Amino acid sequence: MFSKKRSTIQLHWEWPDGRNAEQQVHVRVVSIRAEPGGLFGFKKSPSFIGGLQDRQVLSGIVVAAGGDTEGKDVRLVLPKKEVSSILPGDTILLDIVDSDTCIAVKKSQLSQ
Repeated sequence: MFSKKRSTIQLHWEWPDGRNAEQQVHVRVVSIRAEPGGLFGFKKSPSFIGGLQDRQVLSGIVVAAGGDTEGKDVRLVLPKKEVSSILPGDTILLDIVDSDTCIAVKKSQLSQ
């Protein structure tokens, strides 16, 4: 039996700053874990470019988005407070701008 290799969509986190979503993507959460800090905890420093405190890695699978993205893996690093009420198995809605930047995460009403 052959397995179809899925490509991973790498999203980047930014605060909304008054922007509205250009696209919304429903994702089933597979895992949420703390991101390793790298050598000497360097990535955990708020002074690190792109540094976020309490960085979490969210991994999931696109369940509804339209186009050819359904079924693809998603990876997003974001602040812990943005995923504090989200658990593996939940379906979430990601607000996307500029094709690869997530500006909001919320629980989806889409049935699991």
